[in-house]
Amino acid sequence: MKRLGVKVCILLMAFGISTACSRHAIEVEPEEVKKDFGPRLQDTDLNLKNVNSPLKPAQLSKDKIVSVSSSAWFDLANELLEGNSSASSMGGDLVDEFYKIQESHTTMSGTVNPPGNPFAEAAYWFARPVMTKAYEDTLLSAESKVVSLAKTISVPVSDLEKYPPPEIVLDRMIQSLTRFKEDLAAQNADDQVIAAITSDIDTQFTPDLENMRKSATFDPKAPLINNLRNLEVSLAKLPELSDFDRQHLLMQVRIAITLTEKCDLIKNSDDALSFLVDVWLAKEMRRNFPDQLKNVFSGLSEAAIFSLATLNQSQIIEGPKWSSVKNEMDTLILQDSSLVALYLKNNGFVLDPGTWASFQPHAADFDKLVGTPDIKYFSKLVANIPSDNLPEQRYALISNWLGVPYRIGIPDEIKAVFSTLNEQDLLLLQNNNYLFLLARLDKTMAKYRYGLIDALDKRGLDYVRQLFYATITSAIKERLDLALIPIAKDYSNQISNTIIEVLEKRRGDSEKVSKASYNDFGRYYLGKLIFGVQGLKKGNSQTEAQDNSVIKKETLPLIEKSHVNFVFKDNGWGPCESPSSSDPSVLGLSLGVLEDRLRRNPERAVTIEFQTISKVLAISGYHDAKNNLVESFMTSMTPGHGSELFSVADYDPEISVFAVPETISIKENFKMSEGSRAHPQVTVAGQMRLLYGFAKIMKFLKPWNPSEYDSGLGAIRIDEDRTLIPFSRNDYFLLSTGLGAYILKNIPFKMLGLVSPEHAFIDGTKIKNPSEVSAIAATLSDYTLDGMSHVVSAESTAEAILAMSEFYEEIKDLQKSTDPTIQSKIKGSEFHSSQENLQKIISGLVLFATNQLKSDDGGFSHSFNLDKMAPVPGERYLYDQLMMEKALLRAGGILQSGLMISRAEDNLFFLNSHFWNEELGFYGASENDLAGRVSLVDVARAIHNISVMSLPSDLTRGPNEHSLEQMQQLRELWLSRFFGEEIRKLPPILQVSEFSL
Repeated sequence: MKRLGVKVCILLMAFGISTACSRHAIEVEPEEVKKDFGPRLQDTDLNLKNVNSPLKPAQLSKDKIVSVSSSAWFDLANELLEGNSSASSMGGDLVDEFYKIQESHTTMSGTVNPPGNPFAEAAYWFARPVMTKAYEDTLLSAESKVVSLAKTISVPVSDLEKYPPPEIVLDRMIQSLTRFKEDLAAQNADDQVIAAITSDIDTQFTPDLENMRKSATFDPKAPLINNLRNLEVSLAKLPELSDFDRQHLLMQVRIAITLTEKCDLIKNSDDALSFLVDVWLAKEMRRNFPDQLKNVFSGLSEAAIFSLATLNQSQIIEGPKWSSVKNEMDTLILQDSSLVALYLKNNGFVLDPGTWASFQPHAADFDKLVGTPDIKYFSKLVANIPSDNLPEQRYALISNWLGVPYRIGIPDEIKAVFSTLNEQDLLLLQNNNYLFLLARLDKTMAKYRYGLIDALDKRGLDYVRQLFYATITSAIKERLDLALIPIAKDYSNQISNTIIEVLEKRRGDSEKVSKASYNDFGRYYLGKLIFGVQGLKKGNSQTEAQDNSVIKKETLPLIEKSHVNFVFKDNGWGPCESPSSSDPSVLGLSLGVLEDRLRRNPERAVTIEFQTISKVLAISGYHDAKNNLVESFMTSMTPGHGSELFSVADYDPEISVFAVPETISIKENFKMSEGSRAHPQVTVAGQMRLLYGFAKIMKFLKPWNPSEYDSGLGAIRIDEDRTLIPFSRNDYFLLSTGLGAYILKNIPFKMLGLVSPEHAFIDGTKIKNPSEVSAIAATLSDYTLDGMSHVVSAESTAEAILAMSEFYEEIKDLQKSTDPTIQSKIKGSEFHSSQENLQKIISGLVLFATNQLKSDDGGFSHSFNLDKMAPVPGERYLYDQLMMEKALLRAGGILQSGLMISRAEDNLFFLNSHFWNEELGFYGASENDLAGRVSLVDVARAIHNISVMSLPSDLTRGPNEHSLEQMQQLRELWLSRFFGEEIRKLPPILQVSEFSL
């Protein structure tokens, strides 16, 4: 099966563990090495019979916004779920209630352009080149089918030499195109490109031909100007026309439009005479001529201009061919040489020999100009000449400059006068006022003008218009026929070439097409299969804007916020707007409840798993659509590297250490804003809770174990390729493993402290030569860009022991993996050494906790000053004790250490003797707490710890039977008192707050 996941190159490097520990030798003190452990302390008998004082929920101010920590919320839920007690369901309820609150998280949508979630953006980077190649392969296949089928298509051509009207030619082309489309569609109805071609034929090619046919028919009831403008629009769109033919026809049509507009303005015979002079002198055509040609013709007589084409030869067309030309009724289909021959009655001898002799150098220069590429192209354009024949090019330019094609249609009596006048005289005829004055001196010119006006009056203005309209209509239709008939004769190739040209344009633009295709299909699959949006259709049946407007209405949770704000309204607590920020603790703890969420909500497995995958991608980062790294939740903690972005594929902490900062300001719902990188702080507790979350995801995603993932997100397939796995379990297992490894790789560079055999502190991040250092314990510290803190806490030490123990547990069976990436990293002894090194650092943290943080009475100090190598004076807190108990029990079980378990049991006896509050029926929040304050998370953790201690173990003698009996009684008391029906009915905001007597 192929995997379409996010490209994940993980940082296994023996999982980054060896560098965290093997740089320093952590030794176990000789007096601690025993084979038969048990509690050192004696338990205290507790009075559990009179615990009945009522509990009071926190008295929250109803006039102010109350902010609840999301990590505290998940901390309580996790403890209840892991405690495996009758209260476990309350933990699941808390999680469900959290995600029901809209303000508890950012949201994501199924849109992919712009991306509405991290997976869509990351997958696009991976999928686009794949889709580009697949699309190009499909185009090649489609081209082959088009070429093959087009050979079977033909247009009846037997009568085309008779030049039937253009509408008949176009009708035959439409019929042939329809047959071709039907045959093509029958080839493969499911082929996306073939479907697109047939759609183009229906929506573009055929309508264009039909519009062309309609506009070429020239509705006799409509004004000519309207017909010409419709024709102009059709010509601009018709794909069968070459660019050259299109330019030629558009030039002719646009000249005809201008002349028709002028003709329509004729109101009297003077206007008609002026219009006919414009037509005779081809003023509109001359506007299109290049300046080089205008300069050549300037100042020349009409005879001299004609001689440039005829070369002053007596016969323009020789022999029987002239008979055919002079008898041709439809003169507009003739080439320009024949038109000039008709106009000059085949007599090209237009200059006397002496004048021609002196004019020949000018004619030679003209021939050189005609031979230049620009003029050669223009000569073809004005007359649609198919060849580079110099004589034909000369005739084309001269004929169109002098307006010969239109002169032939002018009435004979007017033509007879115009042909005797030069251009200057004709312009004088147009200027009525000036001519009137001139007539006093030149009776001939006055006679001409009055004669012309009289002829026009007799003919009538309507005659002039209709004659001109007929000339225009014939000219344009003949030009159109000349362009269309060659297309029709070779229509099989025309169909093939036109459609292949479209396909080639798509191939040349394949990246853009693949992007549009990805966006289209991405919206469909994400929207339908994951977000449950109804009514989406695959393909281009709906626009992107329509799809997005529907999809954006359906959203899913994405990134949990650090705090949820509440206000009291309508006699109850309700959420209100909460800051868009997160932290590593809530991210890690929320990852830890994944499996329970799936057990409780199997119908939402796909959406819950998709949220998890997207969140992991937001943390790790990925490449965007332009293959650039995006702003992940990682920031550089190495001075001078603040502008760099994290790349999971080539992470090297020796160059720059990256970590998730304690405060994550979120932009665009799933990216970290630049402000979070300004003054970042990294805490041990936050990093270790994140490591804990990654370990839980590893457990869920292990490819060699059964997982609900395979029936949820992992089961999704796409219709186009059922072998493709869009959400590969193996890919995301590798990613979560690599992310856990990166946290461990950071330890020796930023967090690690050591305790020497002389009980002195050593900054482990500054050691150059590890072989020269021995250590009996290890510490982990918070840090900033300025360096690490020299005060460590019991809580963070416990979190580190817990998270590393979880990670250690999840890598023990990696040899079961068949993934080549993993296999390459665990072969030989290197991986086994890494496991041993991770075990050593866990042991080093335990030794620090039990020797430096723990007092002889079994209690743990809240914090420790590494410079003074002494606990920081102050109260000892219940939260620290219970966290350390849990950490020692978990590490002892995983590492098979009776010592660790026994030290946890000692702490329980310490709590019974120093923290017990008889009225509360539980321990005080601190050693000297008299207010009877209690948090349910502490109670849940105490129940969890006692449950583990009560289990039979071969590692320790364990508590005696009397203590075990008391532990069972405590467990039952706490479950009934703190997790009874009355507590469960309270809103979550009160459940995660403190209670008191």
